[in-house]
Amino acid sequence: MTSEAGTPRSEGVQVIARVAEILRLLGTEPKGLTLKELASRTGLARTTAHRLVHALIDTGLVRGSPPDRLRAGPLLIGVALASGRELRREIAPMLEELSRSLQETVALAVLDGGDALLVEQFPSPRPLRVVSEVGVRFPLHCTAAGKALLAALSPTEAEALLPPVLKRFTDATVTSRRNLLTEIELIRQTGLARDSEEHTPGMSSLASSVALGTGPPVPIAVLFPSIRFAEDEKRTGSVLLESRDQLSRPWIAV
Repeated sequence: MTSEAGTPRSEGVQVIARVAEILRLLGTEPKGLTLKELASRTGLARTTAHRLVHALIDTGLVRGSPPDRLRAGPLLIGVALASGRELRREIAPMLEELSRSLQETVALAVLDGGDALLVEQFPSPRPLRVVSEVGVRFPLHCTAAGKALLAALSPTEAEALLPPVLKRFTDATVTSRRNLLTEIELIRQTGLARDSEEHTPGMSSLASSVALGTGPPVPIAVLFPSIRFAEDEKRTGSVLLESRDQLSRPWIAV
């Protein structure tokens, strides 16, 4: 069955495609976009973008009001969270096995606004271990998971997420934006991000982002007491990269 250009069916498909592109862009921009930016990115006329955005605001898929910045709305966030729960359920056995293999805490994080949000964790069985709480937020610039999230973005997107002044948490925290961006570029090449007491004294971590389905890559982090980090970093990095490849593989054809 075919439809001709200009028919109600073809026009309906075009509207859906435009709405999908608007939602995709807002879903990847934690700081939001103005109507002008949205129209420019989608190639839509301002009047068309304005009409579609107001319809999306009414349904809860978009929040904000032109000319202010527009962001993903509560309904869209709810769909994303439901998808995240399903994602955690699917890969939890693999993360738990990674934790058992390394005898260290393994955590899963996602990008939420300008933070790394911890959404899953499998604690180390050792008496001396690093654990956190699901739902805790961490800064991007001084944690392995945060730096892995930045490395999964384009250079422009990553730089836009960083605050003008990088907060110092410990003596090891990198507070130079230039040095941090150089490090992020290296992470893109090696696939591994590290934090050696940059956020919390006595705690270190390694992380690598995993591509799962069509969504943005998510970082899997291994959390260590720093006393074990130097000795185990090389082996853990190798195992983490191997696990990243194994976790990515089943989702490629999805």
